Amino acid sequence: MFCIALVLLLQCLFGSCGYTFKGETLSVGGQEFVQVDLFDSLHLHNSTYQGVKLGKGVRSLGPGVVFSGDFRDVIISSEWVDRIRGHLEEVNDFTISASVKQNPNNVGTLLAFSRGLISALEIQSSGRKNELRVISNSIVEAFPFRLADGSWHRLAISFSASQVEILVDCRVVYRRVLRFDPASMIHNSQNISVWIGQKAPSNFLYQGVMQDLRLTFGPYGYLSQCPQVDTQCPTCSEYNALKMSFASLQSQIEMLTARLSVAEARLTNVEQCECKKSCKVNATSVVGDGSKWLQDCQECSCKKGEILCQHIQCPAINCTKPVTAPGECCPTCLETCYFRGRTYDHGEIESGINIPMPECTDCECIHGSMKCNKHDPDKICPPLSCPLSEQIVVPEKCCKVCPGTDYCATHKNQCHPNATCVNLQTTFTCQCNEGYSGDGLKSCQDLDECLLKRSHCARDSVCVNLDGSYDCKCIDGFRKLNKFQCEDADECADGSHKCHKQATCTNTRGSYVCTCNSQYEGNGFQCSPVCNRTCENGGFCIAPNVCSCRSGWTGDLCQMDVDECSSSSSSLPTGNQNINNNNNGNNQTMSGDSAEGAVCPKFAICVNKPGWHLCQCKEGYQLVLNQNGDAHCQDVNECEEDNVCSDGLTCINVEGTYECRCEEGNPQCSAGCIENDTVHQLGSKWMSEDCHVCTCVSPGTTSCVSDTSEFCSQHCSLKSGISSSTTTGGGHQCCSNCNNLNATLRYESHTKLKSCRHQVYSEIEYQSGDVWYSNCQTCECLNGETDCWSIDCPPANCHNAYLQPGDCCYRCPGEERNQDKCTHSHRNGTFSECHLLEETIQSGTRVTLPQNNCISCKCQVPLCAKLDGELCCSYDYDCVHKSETAFLTPSSNLRVTTTTTKTTTTGDSTTVSSITLGGSGNSSSRRL
Repeated sequence: MFCIALVLLLQCLFGSCGYTFKGETLSVGGQEFVQVDLFDSLHLHNSTYQGVKLGKGVRSLGPGVVFSGDFRDVIISSEWVDRIRGHLEEVNDFTISASVKQNPNNVGTLLAFSRGLISALEIQSSGRKNELRVISNSIVEAFPFRLADGSWHRLAISFSASQVEILVDCRVVYRRVLRFDPASMIHNSQNISVWIGQKAPSNFLYQGVMQDLRLTFGPYGYLSQCPQVDTQCPTCSEYNALKMSFASLQSQIEMLTARLSVAEARLTNVEQCECKKSCKVNATSVVGDGSKWLQDCQECSCKKGEILCQHIQCPAINCTKPVTAPGECCPTCLETCYFRGRTYDHGEIESGINIPMPECTDCECIHGSMKCNKHDPDKICPPLSCPLSEQIVVPEKCCKVCPGTDYCATHKNQCHPNATCVNLQTTFTCQCNEGYSGDGLKSCQDLDECLLKRSHCARDSVCVNLDGSYDCKCIDGFRKLNKFQCEDADECADGSHKCHKQATCTNTRGSYVCTCNSQYEGNGFQCSPVCNRTCENGGFCIAPNVCSCRSGWTGDLCQMDVDECSSSSSSLPTGNQNINNNNNGNNQTMSGDSAEGAVCPKFAICVNKPGWHLCQCKEGYQLVLNQNGDAHCQDVNECEEDNVCSDGLTCINVEGTYECRCEEGNPQCSAGCIENDTVHQLGSKWMSEDCHVCTCVSPGTTSCVSDTSEFCSQHCSLKSGISSSTTTGGGHQCCSNCNNLNATLRYESHTKLKSCRHQVYSEIEYQSGDVWYSNCQTCECLNGETDCWSIDCPPANCHNAYLQPGDCCYRCPGEERNQDKCTHSHRNGTFSECHLLEETIQSGTRVTLPQNNCISCKCQVPLCAKLDGELCCSYDYDCVHKSETAFLTPSSNLRVTTTTTKTTTTGDSTTVSSITLGGSGNSSSRRL
């Protein structure tokens, strides 16, 4: 008993209380799993890895694995990889579990199944964005969660087909359907490697401690770490199996139903009574059921008292004059006659006037005997034009002929169509034409000179038989020299080749070879320019080492965002604006008294996004679109709302905000804002405990927003580390950049912050604080450590948006690539029109949408000559109020969305509106 108790105690101490191991097999409460401990593959007790050592784990009797340093190469052996892939072939459910203690602000990969920088499946934790990421290829599924906080957490990520379930400390925090199937991605990837604590050498290095990193195969694998958690029934894989079983069962039921129907039909036939009933043919004749007889050349039968008759079927006969004997139903052939080497049917007559019959006789076959009659030549022969002395007696002919008689004139139709009639002295003959053979009368068949090898076709040609002749056809790559000979055709010289314009044509005997020119690749017929580096963010290679970028991107590789919100951009971007390589993709620019042509209207904030931007009315303003299509931000009268100010305070509306003033004679009224027993002066800002930036806008009224970027940028300088004194309150824990900076200043005082290398192009170096875009991700360098997250895409306002290869964001049809968009010198022609659905609108013209008469659009042509115009649309508020259904009809491609977000503890809100137009042709948008 003591030994058993000791074993159970050890199991609990090692975190396996409630389950047992049998090799790789794990049993939890009767549930069987297969489990692989990945740290066992490293043999850390007798192996050494740079940046990896054994240390203290969360379980005292088991060591933890400490990851540190700027370089490491922790990869498991190929035998273990094959073992994992083998398990995934058997099951589609698996769980990645571990106990982790990640350093704050670290961006590290816990486990990666990858080939180079392409991950089939990667589990990454960002301490800067406070996200847990599941990555496959360029698809990033982000789960907001702060795992990198320097504390121990028990993490379990279960995959079942495309569904993922994430448990932290045995609590389900997320359950989601992914855009990919992790097991299939791993199984279908070739030459895959499994990395622990990193994505690839020196990429996304995990900093901290891990323990019990395991792969569990089978449904509910998280039970191996959290046996007390309730299971969900069923998992996706189990549901698919149940679905297939149900489909099989349904098929079997349908088959049994069909068989039952056949059996029921047979049983019905068996149960029917076999009743026999005779038929009455006439008044005196009765026949039994089933009897058959002949009546008036018809076959009749009696079937259950009913007489059925049909005409008898006579056999086929082969004679010219059949005879039907009296009393017979079918005609028959009488006996034939054989006379002078020929067989004649009964009744057939042979005249001796024009055929070899003696003594001008004609004969008739009468039932097997030839009956002949002689005629007088003077009576039956035609008169002749020549003297009697010149008349010629034709042997075995009844009538004489004159010399030179044209027999072909009267008998030419007797010759075959492919024969020629030739006159003789006393008759004619038919001769097959050249290229045919036969008797000339009944047959003249084509001679196949090619098959009989009678052609004269020379080398490099092929004999093609024709009707009565043949042709020598040159083989491909040769041309006719004469009727029988061919010579080589120089396709390169005559221009008949199909080589690409960027390929060189080389003539060969009978053909040619296409070779792509230098800095181009392809098969010679299709040649594409070669860019030594991949064009990013939807750009594509248009010339050697020249990328054409989508609107909103610039740079040699389209890797640089055009900051439409920068002060140097005085108008909407045209593709050649000055850019700020170090902006963080979320830049905000206030537009106060905006000048003509500014990016955003007055009292609006320009928010820069990677490749696009939007205009947002400042807090206290709302979007208004005028009849002329111009948009502006109008002050919101907050005082019209109920209970804006606390009791005892009077609401006074001011431009962009409001004030709550104390009523006269009220000495208890406070002129500031109180939060958590702290008094904040009017106009001051502070960071709340839940990481919101709060402002005391009026006595007793606090406005809080979740966007901390402006506050953090003022609170600390990323590169200098100087804290701002213009704000009150703490909030260091809410500004990740400040946290990282403070940690850096503590451990690397008076030392330059570390730089980062590009993930693909190691020669590109970024300074701490730089932001760049690569592989559809926004990346940021912070003191030598890189963090990347999914790029922020503009909304695609159409139902048929598509993702083009190489692009990062879905686009609507008509949003063509930004090729030659004012970045190259060859501008040919100009455009002065816009396109709305299938309608062309000239520049300066305003039209009313046919789908909605409350919306009108004006065509404005941008500065770039290669682009179509931009439609600026507006709607009539009075029209909308008159007809509630007039705005946003189902067939309209115009979308106006309004999002209201609570931003204050007293009920204030921020309203963000946008209006976009997307059609089947070119589409443009201006978002406000």
